[in-house]
Amino acid sequence: MTDEEFKRYNNSRAITLKNMIKKYGKEEGTKVFNEYREKQRYKKSKQRYIDEFGEEQGLKIFKEINKKKIQSLENFQIKYGKEEGLRRYCDFLASRRCSFSKMASSLFRKTESSLNRNDITYIYQPKTEEFSIYQKNRSFFYDFCIPELKFIIEFNGDIFHGNPQLFNESDCPNPFDKTITAKQMWSNDKEKIDLAKSKGFEVMVIWERDYRNDPEAIMNNIIKTISEKLKNS
Repeated sequence: MTDEEFKRYNNSRAITLKNMIKKYGKEEGTKVFNEYREKQRYKKSKQRYIDEFGEEQGLKIFKEINKKKIQSLENFQIKYGKEEGLRRYCDFLASRRCSFSKMASSLFRKTESSLNRNDITYIYQPKTEEFSIYQKNRSFFYDFCIPELKFIIEFNGDIFHGNPQLFNESDCPNPFDKTITAKQMWSNDKEKIDLAKSKGFEVMVIWERDYRNDPEAIMNNIIKTISEKLKNS
């Protein structure tokens, strides 16, 4: 068997929608594929660990497992050594910063396209400059805003905002500034969000990790929230 034949053989065995329909027919194949996809999603979910170990222990195990998976400086240095690990991690973060921006911008473009409303204003990069609120000689910038609806979305990268699902309050996840703890990050974000709320804005926070895990659910929630605000406006 050639490499190409072996590749085609393995592809034919993969659990894909196309293969399941080919094997079981459209209706049953789609059902089998969706059941498999849901089972795989559940295996990686927080709920699975809660069901198996109880809420307290399940959450603890879930957080520990995800911490080991995260692309952290510690894990890079365990794998590559101190100096090489630091270099690779900095390269990784540089690329991730770009991916955060692209991921958020893509989400916001999809939101605008899905709503298909020309009577409201969408403020986000790269479409426009970020929306900002000025207070006490300082500008606070927000990722996405529809000012007519007083609605803001903040898209938080896990590392640079210290995702509480992944970090303890005493952790210092930002490798470029080891003086700032996750707790301080949370405090800074809270100050910004509280300011927006004091001006009458509703603020939705989306974590990178949650979006990666289920982008469809995140998108549906955004559209539902904005659509309800449009009905009431």
